[in-house]
Amino acid sequence: MKRYIIFALFAGIMLNACQVDHRKNLTKNAWPLENGNLWVYGGVCNGRQERSATMVVRVIERGALRLYILKGFPDDLLAGVDWEPSEWGILQSGHNRYYRIAENRIDSVGNRLSDSADALTGLVQESELMLQLPLEAGFAFGETFQLTRPDSLYAWYVTEKTNFDPTPLKIMEFINPIGQFTLRYATIPDETLIDFVPGIGVTRYRYKHNGTPDNVDLKLTTVRFADKK
Repeated sequence: MKRYIIFALFAGIMLNACQVDHRKNLTKNAWPLENGNLWVYGGVCNGRQERSATMVVRVIERGALRLYILKGFPDDLLAGVDWEPSEWGILQSGHNRYYRIAENRIDSVGNRLSDSADALTGLVQESELMLQLPLEAGFAFGETFQLTRPDSLYAWYVTEKTNFDPTPLKIMEFINPIGQFTLRYATIPDETLIDFVPGIGVTRYRYKHNGTPDNVDLKLTTVRFADKK
C-alpha cells in the first residue's frame, strides 16, 4: 500500500512537471512558424465555397528576432475570383510579440535584419502588432493611444476563450480539447475575427465589411508541420 501511495505521488509530480513543461513549450512555440509549415482553410467568401492556404517559405533570424516570410492568407480571397496568394511577413520579437509585415515592407525589414551594423531602431510599429502573448479573455493590445478608446475600435481585443477539438487535424501532440482564443479587430467600416490556438496557429478567420457585401468565414481543415513528416 505504501509503495502504491509513493508511486501515485511520484506519478502526480511527474505529470504536473510535464504539464508545466508543455505549457512552457506552447508559449515558446505558440505560433509554429517554422519553414515549410502549412495551414489549409476552407469555407465561404462572398457566397462562394473557397479554399486558402498559408505556408512559411523563408525565415530570417537575428538574435531574438525572426522574420517569417509567408505565402497566402485567408483575406486574399477578397480580391475576387482571380485572387492570387499574397506574400507577407511575421516579425517575431522574443516569445510573445508578433508583428504583421506588409508585402511592400518585407525586403526592407529583411535587409535591415541581415545588416549587423543596423541598430534596428524603428524596425516595426505598434500598428503592425498582430499577436501578443499570453492570451486571456479581456486582454487588449495594439497602438497605445487607441487602447483608451471607449468604443473598443482600432485595437486587438481578446473577446473569449473556448474549447477547440484538435482531433480532426491529427496532430499527435494534441488529442484533447484545448484553449482557443477569439481576437477581434474592428474599425468603423469593418470587423476581423481571428480564432487562435497556441501551438497550432490561426484556426478560423472571419471578415465582414459594413458597407459592402464582402464577407469571409474560413476554418482550418489541414495543418502540416514540416518537422513532423
